Formats: sequence, C-alpha cells, structure tokens
Amino acid sequence: ELLRPADLDLTDKNFEAALKGYQAVVLSSASKMSSAEQAQLYTTMGRARLGMGERDKAKAMVRRALEIDRMYEPAARYQLELAEHGTPGEQAAALVEVAELLGRRIPNLEGESRTEVEEEEIEVRRRAAAIYAESLNRPDEASRQLARVLALRPTKQSVLHEVLELHTAAGEWRPATQVLE
Repeated sequence: ELLRPADLDLTDKNFEAALKGYQAVVLSSASKMSSAEQAQLYTTMGRARLGMGERDKAKAMVRRALEIDRMYEPAARYQLELAEHGTPGEQAAALVEVAELLGRRIPNLEGESRTEVEEEEIEVRRRAAAIYAESLNRPDEASRQLARVLALRPTKQSVLHEVLELHTAAGEWRPATQVLE
C-alpha cells in the first residue's frame, strides 16, 4: 500500500517522483520489511534511476538489493539486463552473479524444476566463459566457469570440447590431456 503512489509514478515514467516515493518508504518502513521486500524496493529504485538516465546509480541500487538478499533473483536478472549495455567485464560479472544465484537455488529443488535451473545455470556459465575467453582474454576465468558446468554435467560432450579448445588455445597441454582422459 505504501508503494502504490511511487509505483504509479514509475508506470507513468515520472521517475524522479517515483524515486522520492521509494526513498520515503525506505526511510519510514525498511526496518519493518523482509529482506526480499527490501531487495525488491532497491531493485525498483534502480529502475527509477535508470529512467532518470543514471545508469551507475541504478547499478548501485541493484548491488544493494543483492547485498540485502543474495537470493533475490529479479535483482540479479536486472543486473544482467543493465550489464548487457556495458563492458564485456560487466557482462561476464553479471552472468556469474546470476549463475551463482541459480546454483544456490539448486539444493532446494527437486525433479524437473531442479533440472531446469541446472540447465539455465549451465547456459549462463557458458555465456560467461565465452566472454571471458573471447572478449577479455581470461582463459583462467573461462576455465573456472566451464569447470562449474562440468560439475553439474560431467559427461556433457559439448562442454568437454569447449574446455579442451580453451586449454589448447592457451597452450595448457597438461590440463588439455586431462580433459581427454
């Protein structure tokens, strides 16, 4: 109920008024809110900041949301959305953040839900690995991400091939032969 006026302002693209409304809620009611509610509020303030053209402040709001609640998936996904227009380093870091969040969710899931989240984590880590390898020239980080994929699916042939290519391109022959074993 407290957020309704600010939410309406945000919907109407009156970003400054929305931000002021959300900030008033933080000042008056944050201590009464759950961590998920606080994270949602900071994520929404990030959207208002972006609407005002303040990308760096929007990112700071999302980081704050994730500090409050590391499991708040909408904040991690919004961070990824913000990073898509940023540097390759920002993109890779945001992808890893989403992958870590997904990984933290997996132990609490079963059956088809677990498989879906695992597959999403695999895809996100592979995207991060590609950025680390191709854009950032960081084969060490790419290798770490692919190792996490292999921990989930140790016999996934396409990932084994990616790891082999990565080590071969970096001239890391011992790790390359270990992949073959």
